[in-house]
Amino acid sequence: MRPLGMVFDGSTSLFETQRVLCTSIRHAIWLTQFTPVRHDHLHFVHSLLQACCLLGICCAFTGLYPAYIAGVLDKNCLEDDFCISHLYNNKNTSAILQPLLKKASKFTIGFFDFQFRSREAFEHYVDYSAYDISYESVTLNFLLVLVDTAVDCSPRAFLNFVEFIWHNIETFAFIKYAIVCTPRNT
Repeated sequence: MRPLGMVFDGSTSLFETQRVLCTSIRHAIWLTQFTPVRHDHLHFVHSLLQACCLLGICCAFTGLYPAYIAGVLDKNCLEDDFCISHLYNNKNTSAILQPLLKKASKFTIGFFDFQFRSREAFEHYVDYSAYDISYESVTLNFLLVLVDTAVDCSPRAFLNFVEFIWHNIETFAFIKYAIVCTPRNT
């Protein structure tokens, strides 16, 4: 997908800014942080983001789930059988790309099992797929969206990737929330 005809450039400028600020000031944050009001499935999401990070997949959760755990949306908003959230992935040479492009019925990434949900809903949208993702005893449904990148981006580009999504894709009128993972040792 190329929102507004643009591709993500894989930059890490926000990550670098965050790193410099945290090193010199020790308490600076770039994105507004919040303490989750609700903890439903946080372990699942955290583990999925870490798995993607280790594979060099630049990704971010946006939409219903981050707003839900921030306390902005109530449980009723998540009872829709279609999807709990959007998981944006950059198009690169990662292990997740080929199965998503082929809309594979089933595949596994790390400890996560992906089960394709609906062929009809996104039949004409190559970069969108609905999947049930299972980990341990939890299964959640997600809308996975592939975003074109000019270069392969690294997990250090997560903050820039979210900003790109917010500016070019997300159009909500309320406060936007996203969940990302950045490498610990940088």
